[in-house]
Amino acid sequence: MSNSTYLSPGVRELLLSVSLVKNYTENDQDQISINKIRQCLSVGEMGIDYLESIRRLDVKIFPQIEYIFNQMTIEQFQSSYNNDLYCGWLKNRKDLFRVFNFLKNNEIHLATLLLTCFTERNLGNLLLLQINTVPNLLRQIVESSNLCTILGSDLTLLLQLLIGSPKSINLRNVYWHGFVQYNEVSPKFTYLLLYLILQIGPILNDKRLFYRQVKNLILSDAIYCPAETCILLASYAMQAKHKDYNETKHQPGVLANERLLPDRVREQFHFSNDEWEKRIINWWKEHKGLTREEAMLEYLKIAQDLDMYGVDYFDIQNKKGTHLYLGVDALGINIYDIQDKLTPKIGFPWSEIRNITFNGKKFLIKPMDRNSPDFVFIAERLRINRQILSLSRGNHELYMRRRTADSMELRQIKAQAEAKKLAIIEHRERTKSEIELRRQVEQEREVLHKKIQELERSAQIIRQALEDQNDTNKQLEDKRRQVEETESRLQREREEEERKQEKTMQRMQYEQQEREKMVQEIEKTRLLAEENAQEAQRKEHEARQIEEDLRETQMRVLQAQKQHNNNNHNTESYEDDQNPVGDADTDEDDNSIDHNEKELDTHEYVSHHEEERTPIISRDQNRKQKLEEERRNLQQRQQKADTPEDKIYRENTIDRGIDKYKTLKKIRQGTVKRRIDEFEAM
Repeated sequence: MSNSTYLSPGVRELLLSVSLVKNYTENDQDQISINKIRQCLSVGEMGIDYLESIRRLDVKIFPQIEYIFNQMTIEQFQSSYNNDLYCGWLKNRKDLFRVFNFLKNNEIHLATLLLTCFTERNLGNLLLLQINTVPNLLRQIVESSNLCTILGSDLTLLLQLLIGSPKSINLRNVYWHGFVQYNEVSPKFTYLLLYLILQIGPILNDKRLFYRQVKNLILSDAIYCPAETCILLASYAMQAKHKDYNETKHQPGVLANERLLPDRVREQFHFSNDEWEKRIINWWKEHKGLTREEAMLEYLKIAQDLDMYGVDYFDIQNKKGTHLYLGVDALGINIYDIQDKLTPKIGFPWSEIRNITFNGKKFLIKPMDRNSPDFVFIAERLRINRQILSLSRGNHELYMRRRTADSMELRQIKAQAEAKKLAIIEHRERTKSEIELRRQVEQEREVLHKKIQELERSAQIIRQALEDQNDTNKQLEDKRRQVEETESRLQREREEEERKQEKTMQRMQYEQQEREKMVQEIEKTRLLAEENAQEAQRKEHEARQIEEDLRETQMRVLQAQKQHNNNNHNTESYEDDQNPVGDADTDEDDNSIDHNEKELDTHEYVSHHEEERTPIISRDQNRKQKLEEERRNLQQRQQKADTPEDKIYRENTIDRGIDKYKTLKKIRQGTVKRRIDEFEAM
């Protein structure tokens, strides 16, 4: 290339200077994966220089991919990638093999132009399945946040670096406008883009991607979900992310940074974050033993029973001009009232539709029953009819594919999937056994550890007892010595006391003898005094007797004189009687008693098994009862009025006892003509 160029210095450096890795050999080959690309470039580094981003990728990724593809023949390439896993989402996979053929012939510019056009068309179709409007430019497509949700941030960033970001070179425009010559640019950029397109297929087949998409739709309220079911789904989301609940590992506040409930539900009920967390954890505990994949699958099973799940809504009018919603889903086409997206009024399964077409804003659906009139409605814009046609074709194709015999290739894929599933189950059972064995070993080790601790405690107690015994013996020995010393001292004192007592006794004996002598003398004196006293008493008695005799004589004389003077003599006597009085006391006792108490190649006769399905929640009576109890508890704390969807859901499910599949069966009843007439009469 000459020094004069229309390319900016940065783009020129990128195309002609970067990617100087040489001598890449087979020994350096390693498996290519998105994870390896993630190691070289992360989403958090979007702000770094664009050339630096490419240099980081160039070190390992570019030459490795180029080497691997260069080793393949066109037959090997087709054999490896011409299957539904890699190319199932592509509309014309032959163009992909033409790109590889151009690269093998060193026609880099043609390969790049064809590959970017091919990528733009298929990414647009992929987005059309998720949203109603698709950007017109490839750069805008890869900048779409919806594409990031579908493919993941790493793959989307790489696509932006190669073909779409405002910071990128946009390889297609560089070649298209002739800014560089044919062989001036290394083919490794195109090889990387080819590799990335091939990686989209496995990503789209990943259940985790589909699970995240459905979860985002529910959390954004694009799919209506009642509050009690939202709590159940939130518990499965926690199981899918964190596996089994563990009180030690999952401390309070573990859900604080998690987006698990729609804003509608949080605003409608008066619960704190801790109360929401408690309700979700109560359900989470019941999912013990579920793997992440099983939890995601249970989440999707419940989500598919929601009335708005998988339905794309379009504004239409019938011939009368009534505004209605047209719902297109995997089972057919339904008509909804403008105020009610939950309950379809009329339904047409794909098995009853023979042809769909549109002319301007008028859309025609021809039924399988040729005697029935065409089903005609009017869309507001031509673009809407294109979207309806594209969605209808895709859904009809999938509907019929599910009801036809599997191809040999598909049977092989299913067999491989079944074998993989069995291997996973076997691995899970083996893991469970190992976990159980480890748990038993841990329990035994814990028991042994406790026994050892118990023995150590016993030994410590014995050692302490021995120490205490030694201390006691020492104390006793000290006390014995003290006692002996005391006894010796007391013995000496006793002997001394005995000597003193002996002396005292001798002195007392002497004194006693002296006292006895004195007593004898005193006794003699006393006896003598007594004799004198007795004599005096006798004499006194005699004198008194004489005096009494004299007095008695005088009294007789006086009495004789008085008797002579008085004729009568009266004598009075008095007598007092006393009676004791006794008191008796009486006690009384009281007793008390207490008493307590929702031209085409269609087979007319296909299975309509979806009409006989029941929601997964209804199959488990225990879970159904718990959800009903959860709903009643939520109603008690409701602080905002029910949304229109809440009212419709309650009227259908609770009051009338109908679900998505009963409604589906009901709206398909009767002839096609009668249903079309009902549509026109709306």
